[in-house]
Amino acid sequence: MLREPDASPVTPRKNRASPESDELNISRTRSGKVRVVVSKAPDSDSDDIPTPPPSPTKGRSRITRSSPIKPPPEVLLPPAKRRKIRPPSPAPDSDSEPDSGLSSLPASSPQPHEEVSPPTSVESLIPNVADLSSCLNAQKRHILRTILHPPDLPDEDADSANPIALKQLRDLLKGTVERGEGNSCLVIGPRGSGKTRIVDQCLSELQQNPIILRLCGWSQQTDRLAMREIAYQLNQQTGRSFLAAGEEEEAEAAEEADPFLEAPNVTTSLPPSTHLPALISLIPTLSRPTVIILDGFDLFALHPRQSLLYCLLDTAQSCRAGSGDKGIAVIGVTTRIDSLTLLEKRVKSRFSGRMFSTAPPPQTQDWVELARGILSSRIGDDSWQQQWEKAVHSFLEDKTTKSVLNETFSVTRDVRVLARLLTSVTLQLSPTYPFPTSKQLLAAAKEQRARPRFPILHTLPYPSACLLIACIHSETAGHPIFTFEMLFERVRDQIRVSSSAPVEFNGRSIGMPQCSRLVLMSAFQNLVSARIFTAVAAPSATVAREFAKYRAVVSREDVKKAIKERSDINLEQWLRKAQ
Repeated sequence: MLREPDASPVTPRKNRASPESDELNISRTRSGKVRVVVSKAPDSDSDDIPTPPPSPTKGRSRITRSSPIKPPPEVLLPPAKRRKIRPPSPAPDSDSEPDSGLSSLPASSPQPHEEVSPPTSVESLIPNVADLSSCLNAQKRHILRTILHPPDLPDEDADSANPIALKQLRDLLKGTVERGEGNSCLVIGPRGSGKTRIVDQCLSELQQNPIILRLCGWSQQTDRLAMREIAYQLNQQTGRSFLAAGEEEEAEAAEEADPFLEAPNVTTSLPPSTHLPALISLIPTLSRPTVIILDGFDLFALHPRQSLLYCLLDTAQSCRAGSGDKGIAVIGVTTRIDSLTLLEKRVKSRFSGRMFSTAPPPQTQDWVELARGILSSRIGDDSWQQQWEKAVHSFLEDKTTKSVLNETFSVTRDVRVLARLLTSVTLQLSPTYPFPTSKQLLAAAKEQRARPRFPILHTLPYPSACLLIACIHSETAGHPIFTFEMLFERVRDQIRVSSSAPVEFNGRSIGMPQCSRLVLMSAFQNLVSARIFTAVAAPSATVAREFAKYRAVVSREDVKKAIKERSDINLEQWLRKAQ
């Protein structure tokens, strides 16, 4: 039961609103809640905050104020709904830059909806995308041009084979062009050792422009084809047809009557084969000296009677300096060391005997330096050049790159293989990936290497694997040709020896499983069908299948890799015994 308040006036206390300064109105809402309204007088002290009396009911009171000064948060909000009020940020100075609205966020955290680019992005290196494309295209053009004419090794010794061959060939060609001498020589070296590059470099350093005739033993397989090629190249470089007067008029009339010729005014007629031997003797009488390059010299030596070599070497030997004729030089390029022994006695007597040797790079580090020289082709942009040189240095120092170069160098030392790898890497560069990576080089190396002939050896069943190991044992024993009976006896004996081991597991020996004769015969026929075993003689009706002779096409290394992938200890131990 509620008690009514007394009608006596309330004595004001400190920190409470007095009737003279504040006006306190208490009313009850329709829901039963008590509403307290405090009106602040204009002359009242702002530090005195009135405290409302306790509500006589259990309902929640609603307090509203018309005063501009707010009470503390503890009076208006319950503890669960309180929050801290941040102090206002200081106003910026008038001299400072205008606030962009980002100062309220922490400096270390990224802005919302903002893409954070990595520090090594392409845009950070080259701000303009158009400049990136132009610089990259210029760099690719320089690299491809350098691959055609690779630079010399920076630390190459002057006493090595290639510099000596370059100096000797330069002196020989200088005597032919400047003094009119007749010379002949051989440039011998393995494939990719720089034979053609040395010849081209010496020709480019000549002060005069000689007539250059290039013949290839793979294309001109007969002397007649080679001599007609000489006549054709002389016609293209000198503009003369080398025909008699009557024959030349007949050739011109035939060309004018031929409606299928695109340029009838150009003389393209060649002399008949009966006049071709006499054509070589006219070479020293031309207006310029002549250099004849025979690529694949050993193939020309295999021609019957060696008529072409005899005519060329005899003309070069008979040419003397100061006789009024222009010089002639015959340069043979070959990979065979015994090319001189292939010549007949009459041809060898007219050869000067000069032989210049070349050699490929001797170490893997030379390949790395050669790749660095090819990739570091300089262009005009300095900012791009700095970033490109850093990328090339990190590319060549990568472990995967070194591994690929070492493996390729162990297989072949041909510099052209390295050029093909770098060409593939260069063509894969794009504005998205402007710098070479080791993954691109690894992919290029896999494309260049040949696939294995039998990549499924490790998936063969157990009887077929036993027959493969048995054929390796037969080849080691000096019997590369075998029959099924020979392999069956070896497999049977090995299974018997392996099963007699004293160690057992679950009551059974840990040796090789048993294979019946029928199972091995079926596996042998499957190997023959897969052409892993090939017959060495035609099938005969008088010879049974068990005694037909075969030989294995796969090598010992292929079988070793296949057995290793199977992870069979018994088979590995058996294969290891074949020594």
